[in-house]
Amino acid sequence: MSHIRFLDSLTSKLFRNELTDFNKMHPKFFINGLLVLLFIGSFPFKGLSQFDLSIKAGMNMGDIKVRSENLLVDEQYAPLRLWHVGISGTTEFSEKFGGQIGLLVNQKGGQSPLDLSMPNPLEAYWQYKITYLTLPMLLQYKAGPLSFEAGPEVSCLIGLKTLRNDVKVSNDLSFLGKYPYEIAASIGFKFTVERFFTELKWTRGLNTMGQVVFYDMDGVKLGHYDHFSHTIQVSFGFYFYKRNKD
Repeated sequence: MSHIRFLDSLTSKLFRNELTDFNKMHPKFFINGLLVLLFIGSFPFKGLSQFDLSIKAGMNMGDIKVRSENLLVDEQYAPLRLWHVGISGTTEFSEKFGGQIGLLVNQKGGQSPLDLSMPNPLEAYWQYKITYLTLPMLLQYKAGPLSFEAGPEVSCLIGLKTLRNDVKVSNDLSFLGKYPYEIAASIGFKFTVERFFTELKWTRGLNTMGQVVFYDMDGVKLGHYDHFSHTIQVSFGFYFYKRNKD
């Protein structure tokens, strides 16, 4: 796949992982996110200050979607098995409506597909594992034990692992990790039995997690690819605290 070798050359020469800039930016962003949550929690809605608390963990099937407004997109990624773990709080606004907030260590990413037509199929085999601290803020509609959920997720980058041919390499070789935060849309459902629950969610990044720029031989910019996270998340959880509803 010639386009992958071309991307390898571009990303290794033109795009460096700006970890210094990230370290300067992400603490301020995360603190601002916490202040926003505290501000929302100060509103005097019924039951908003009373939460059922739970722990949850599970698997993410991560993928990277590529989009360009001025170039023909020929870059593809395959799903990559990842993970998440964290805590969440659920509250009720009314009999049918509620809300959920959480704090997760949450992996996203993807991998380049194997090209079996190449002499060495692993020659251009890349894996990107991007770890975020994620704040989901979801609204719920309840129908018995089943809840439908939708809302935004705000994530702060805390780690990046780049592998080539299943071997960890320097993040300098990756075009990802340049953006310290991500905002994503999330939709799914939750099924609860007593203190146990399972969740199935689909999330899609709304801002780019990495960008590759193309130039011609004279150095004139031709266009760019934007990369967006795409994740299917399966969770299993347990309520370790449930408020008294009496």
